[in-house]
Amino acid sequence: MSRLNQVALNKLTRQCNHCLQHTPDAECRACRELLRRALRQANDGAWDASVPLLWPTILRWIYAARPDLAPGAAARIAHRALRRFRAEYPFSEHPPVEHREHFPRFADLMGDLQRCVQDECSLL
Repeated sequence: MSRLNQVALNKLTRQCNHCLQHTPDAECRACRELLRRALRQANDGAWDASVPLLWPTILRWIYAARPDLAPGAAARIAHRALRRFRAEYPFSEHPPVEHREHFPRFADLMGDLQRCVQDECSLL
């Protein structure tokens, strides 16, 4: 079995996409690694790959909370929620040891993202 931290970004993105399409509530190791690179390593390519994969889920959460929103308003909320989520995992060239050793499970990351979406929806 290959180590995910050594998998090329395009392959990791495909694996994450497959996981989200077929088992969206599962603990997806590929998606977790993609977000780890995006958030812990400040890898813009990984972030750019993550956003379109997460976008449908984010919109689903937004419309569940605010079904009356126009698409443009929902997109603005989604962008603000993503900014908030990314800010919760600040990049550091020299992170504390506990941050180097531990990165949340994918389900926990999605829970954090959902909370960011809910927070942004509540600001309207």
